[in-house]
Amino acid sequence: MGSDASRWASIDRAAALLQRPARESDFVVLKLLPARAGCCCFHCWPTTWSAINEFIAPNGPIPDEGDALIHTAEGDYVLECHESGPEIVVYLGVTTASLVLIKSVVDLVTVFLKNLTAGDRGSSSRMKLSHRRFYGGQIADDILVEIDLPLAEDTAEILNTKIKEALQRGTEPGNAADGVLSPASRPSAHYG
Repeated sequence: MGSDASRWASIDRAAALLQRPARESDFVVLKLLPARAGCCCFHCWPTTWSAINEFIAPNGPIPDEGDALIHTAEGDYVLECHESGPEIVVYLGVTTASLVLIKSVVDLVTVFLKNLTAGDRGSSSRMKLSHRRFYGGQIADDILVEIDLPLAEDTAEILNTKIKEALQRGTEPGNAADGVLSPASRPSAHYG
């Protein structure tokens, strides 16, 4: 999921856009990536990135291999475009009680997933959402959930729960509960 230098650089860029100190422990990074490695840039995901730029307007468009500051009523976060997969960088100071901000992040992830056409996603019919936390100078990447495409009806609800847990858990050490979402599954089948 990128080199250590690129992982820290995401925080530095987001901190500059959010006008916050670049203390890694104050940020959480959510990354969407194909279960099978593949490029996720503008050239490889043209339909998806076009839909994202429309969705984030007037906060965008996000440039290829660039980032954009996304404004919400309850706080701001940063969307970054990377070849390895889009990243959403959230400053923890605004997320602890902000259900509106969490909903905005879930909506953005859902737009990505709904617009990944067969051409954009290549041979991958499964995506992963990871949660990167920084604590004690260490980096931990946990897979929050794997999502089969096309999306099941209950996916937004499950994403809401998983993203809320990730942002509220913040930088505390520990493992995320892994889960797999498939079109025919129910939440209770994965999290029990």
